Amino acid sequence: MIAAGTFREDLYYRLNVLDIHVPPLRNRRSDLPLLVTHFYRKFAGERAELRMQPRAWVALMQHSFPGNVRELEHAIHHAVVLAQGSEIDLMHLPADIRGGDLGTSEESGKVRPLSESIRDFERQCLIQALNATNGVKFKAARLLGISRKTLWEKLKVHQITDSNLEEDEEAAASHRNGEAALS
Repeated sequence: MIAAGTFREDLYYRLNVLDIHVPPLRNRRSDLPLLVTHFYRKFAGERAELRMQPRAWVALMQHSFPGNVRELEHAIHHAVVLAQGSEIDLMHLPADIRGGDLGTSEESGKVRPLSESIRDFERQCLIQALNATNGVKFKAARLLGISRKTLWEKLKVHQITDSNLEEDEEAAASHRNGEAALS
């Protein structure tokens, strides 16, 4: 616009103080639990506790979000309205999200057992919450909407310790990058 003469060059330099690059949501899936919780509370009320079926989480995690964060916000608003205060299930999500790939691999034609998918998803959420809170467990429990005791039990079940926390996140990131390269 400056070259075309439709925007003042001096004004551009006054406004262009800081460039912030924010990758698209599809490249930062670890932000989904925080964003979903934020939007849920925004539409269901600040004191509302997020209750979502695992299959709804799977659908959200596997969606590419071409509309970025705004699409996620609209999807959660849609789900809150349809759920009417009850637990958000797959049927409460918009059709383009629930109609997508829900755990099947089109390349291999295999469907993973639901229990395996839920276990992997829960482990990933635990690791992400702990990394987001720098390993502070009571903050991670609050972020996940569970008690500290429940968090400790889940960490024990998934064999997550402070020493392997960063390693697990790096392995998960490389696994996600490998999956992205395949698609």
